[in-house]
Amino acid sequence: MYFYLTKNCKLEDKTSCNKFCYDYSKERFNELTLGAADTLANEFKNSISVGGVLDSNATRSVWFSLERMKKLIYQVERSACSLNCTETQAQNLGLRFYFGKYPTGPVNSGSYFTFLNTVPQQMGKTTLFIIPTYFDGTTSANTDFDPIWASNPSNKSCKPKTLNTLRDQRLISPISRLTAVAADDPNGMQNKGSLCPPVNCPGSSF
Repeated sequence: MYFYLTKNCKLEDKTSCNKFCYDYSKERFNELTLGAADTLANEFKNSISVGGVLDSNATRSVWFSLERMKKLIYQVERSACSLNCTETQAQNLGLRFYFGKYPTGPVNSGSYFTFLNTVPQQMGKTTLFIIPTYFDGTTSANTDFDPIWASNPSNKSCKPKTLNTLRDQRLISPISRLTAVAADDPNGMQNKGSLCPPVNCPGSSF
């Protein structure tokens, strides 16, 4: 998997769905000012304060490793390539960040959330999970899909089945594994994300 230029990865190489090359050296991500970031963070802190006192247990940020995010992006782009998506269609891929909340109370054995029984301080905390999207020209909407279930050799139209369709047709079940990233996922093959708090937040600026 390549996300930078090497002697084995050329930008003009379009023959493989297992290797992608990027050169964004001319791109600049300077859309947010420090003052605006402070305002956004402070407004959120105010929203979780009670009587002017910040709730020290409320989640204020979620951290993911860069490597973990690259792995997710790789799987999404690999799926688009396998579906014969054009370069323009591939540029309409995205990631949707969902807010969630961990269950409270003891978790039954066999549940995805059994890890909470060993870290009860995370029960009831706000979290994030990330789902890939593609742009559906029919509905003009950025639509949730899953690369694992979309990479069907018989489907070459660059229009994967949506998660809602997979669910409605019962092609996936509540225990089906998705190509998604969740904070503090104990079952994933990649390194965990982390909530701040309940853990300490060293290095955090806001």
